[in-house]
Amino acid sequence: MSVATTVTHRALGAVPAPGDLAKLAAAGFFGLIAWEVFARLITPLVLGGPLQPSGLIISLSQSVLGFNPGRTAADIVHYATGIVFYPLGYLLVLRTGRLGWPITGVAWGVITWFLALGVFASIAGLPFMLNWGNLTWMSLIGHVAYAVVAAATFNALAGRR
Repeated sequence: MSVATTVTHRALGAVPAPGDLAKLAAAGFFGLIAWEVFARLITPLVLGGPLQPSGLIISLSQSVLGFNPGRTAADIVHYATGIVFYPLGYLLVLRTGRLGWPITGVAWGVITWFLALGVFASIAGLPFMLNWGNLTWMSLIGHVAYAVVAAATFNALAGRR
């Protein structure tokens, strides 16, 4: 069995191997770098300010738990989500079929975008999809960029084409 076949078999199995988890974390890290570059450098050129996921996390915490965790804690939650939790979700999307990493990456980007602005923003008391304004569409591009970079990184580290 080749390395690619072994990784594919494990990735599609019930519990990923520890090595696959490390690859997913690395993929999330590089995806998060792509997100941060887009959110902090490109989005301000279009919208006049950056995308601020920590603001959404603070609003969600205030709405659900009744307290403001502060920007540092919100940033930590954002980074943990990007490096650990979203990549695990990508693994679930990868399990659903053999569409190839570009398509699963785009699909996961759209899913994470919907989770952030559709579900979490609504729970935080913000308008669904933030009323579909320009921020919504820039966030979509950022989430897709994150997910495509993460998917490409995971597949490169796993020896898959």
